[in-house]
Amino acid sequence: GADGSIEEPTGVVRILDGRTCEQQAELGSLQLTSHSSPVAVGDIDLDGRPEIVAYKAYGGLVAFDYDDAAGAWTVLWRSHRSDGSAYDVTGGGWAGPSIADLDDDGVPEVLRDGIVFDASGTLLDDSVHWADPNTGNFAIVADADEDGRAELVAGHGVFEWDAPTHTWKTETYSPGGQPPGLVALADFGPFPGGNAWDDGIPEVVVVSAGRVRVQTLDGTVVFGPIDLPGGGNGGPPNVADFDGDGRPEIGVAGANDYSVFDLDCDPTLATGTCASGRSDGIVWSQPSQDQSSNRTGSSVFDFEADGRAEVVYGDECFLRVYDGPSGEVLFSRRRSSCTWYENPVVADVDGDFNAEIVIGDNYNCGSGTSGIDCSGFGLGPGQTDPLFAGLRCADASDCLSGVCDAGYCRCTSDAECCRGKECTLGLYVCRAPAPGTPGAGNTCRAARPIGSFGLRVYRDQADRWVDSRRIWNQHAYFVTNIEEDGTVPRTSQARLNWREPGLNNFRTNVQGDRPSGVAPDLTARDDAVIDCAAPGGPELVAQVCNRGAQPVGAGLSVGFYDGDPGAGGTLLCRATTGSVLEPGTCVEVRCPWADVPAAPPGADVVVVPDDTGEVGECVEGNNVARFTGITCGHFG
Repeated sequence: GADGSIEEPTGVVRILDGRTCEQQAELGSLQLTSHSSPVAVGDIDLDGRPEIVAYKAYGGLVAFDYDDAAGAWTVLWRSHRSDGSAYDVTGGGWAGPSIADLDDDGVPEVLRDGIVFDASGTLLDDSVHWADPNTGNFAIVADADEDGRAELVAGHGVFEWDAPTHTWKTETYSPGGQPPGLVALADFGPFPGGNAWDDGIPEVVVVSAGRVRVQTLDGTVVFGPIDLPGGGNGGPPNVADFDGDGRPEIGVAGANDYSVFDLDCDPTLATGTCASGRSDGIVWSQPSQDQSSNRTGSSVFDFEADGRAEVVYGDECFLRVYDGPSGEVLFSRRRSSCTWYENPVVADVDGDFNAEIVIGDNYNCGSGTSGIDCSGFGLGPGQTDPLFAGLRCADASDCLSGVCDAGYCRCTSDAECCRGKECTLGLYVCRAPAPGTPGAGNTCRAARPIGSFGLRVYRDQADRWVDSRRIWNQHAYFVTNIEEDGTVPRTSQARLNWREPGLNNFRTNVQGDRPSGVAPDLTARDDAVIDCAAPGGPELVAQVCNRGAQPVGAGLSVGFYDGDPGAGGTLLCRATTGSVLEPGTCVEVRCPWADVPAAPPGADVVVVPDDTGEVGECVEGNNVARFTGITCGHFG
């Protein structure tokens, strides 16, 4: 779509299958939306299925609902006044809606910055409307002062929802006076401020006009303001424990740097140690390129379950994953974006009990064939990311070359850095690593001959990333604002994120319920048969089991081969599991085989669960089961 800060009619909501990326529906034919605005998802009509709410083209909001009877998506409502007339407020078209149960009655409300609509799209209150007319702001709603009522927390004040009158009331402890900005909420320590706040009441992180500050709910600044290294406006802040010390840190993107701030890096506020040894409030800062908006968001997740969160951030040129304590780039992949407030999200989108990264790219503001120009960033040899030393490895099996040295895959040619289409696109190339990289030999560097556009989902090739929730429902996401099934919790029943062990974070996803460090172990049982009486013709039948400690999502590939595939055996047919394979359980799979021998000596069939190598297992060498002398009967 064209660039712009108003709600231009160029946005289309698309729904894709999380496992296959196949489009299930596009909603643009029902209602165009603002192309630069993220959606919000939640069950607002209490039908047990989440709805989608978006900024409507030309202003206001629109909600989409799936109609079971029609088997299709429909428009649930467009925002309107109580008399039924359209309410198409404009401005702030880069932001997106938020969903929360303000009345504490079990029925959610929907917000466009501070403007509130009920679950049917009827305007309730527009007295608080502070959005930047160009870029907008996200509504952060929580029971921040722990009085049992919902508050709207902003950089310039705190407003309490009065349920009987359906209006915002300025909190008496919030005199205002601070500049507005993009906000996050977390507990950074005992800061009484001007209201003698109890220890445990959260503070407010505010990014405003290129500066970062932390303040109490009454507006008393306790950290900063600190200028963003590299300048720029600054994007929506993340909060998480980046260094594993039990105290949260703050991540913010700017025009020329991504930076992490830590109160422990301010000697007057330190209760622990600054990981980098700095004393200016900044743990680390890494160069980036965001000359278009310099307001991009980012996300945080502890991929390795080691207590130290990694940062996931996409600038105009690359998607990167940064080490939390040091800022070292652990992963890089080319992209292109004109950038708005967009951020990558982390969730288990394919149901495989491992986290994935989802990000959208575009050629907006750049060449129609290559995207944004990144030559000014200082690309390395072969147009590579200068911040990324190369693809990582735990052992030789992680590398196409079979060589892992000092934690990096080593290579002698580009062909040892890519598979299939990756090679055609030149995504990774074999080049000398940056000076100071440990080990010997060239590494596989992320290259950017051109940008990319469209939606992309990334997973760990070895499946070492831990499990995550299956939801990230809105830009102003924190774990306790939404249940995993899309239910919006009542204010009085919602867990307080800053009080929950292992949370106290913002725009950060968390691990699922499974323990870390476990993995599945796939095997085939030795009681397979050939079903000659199957209605559609003979079918090979096998029992596939999981003897490990982690589930495997539905859709696991199971190959049936004529002979050992490792010795040149050919594929007879392939089946996929139709349900989750829990630890200690087995599931039957079937696939048709029209050419089954009718008489001895028969054929030798090898059954290989996960024959495509998609699942990382605790034991990789016990998948194969061999059955000899197969005819149209039982295995011999």
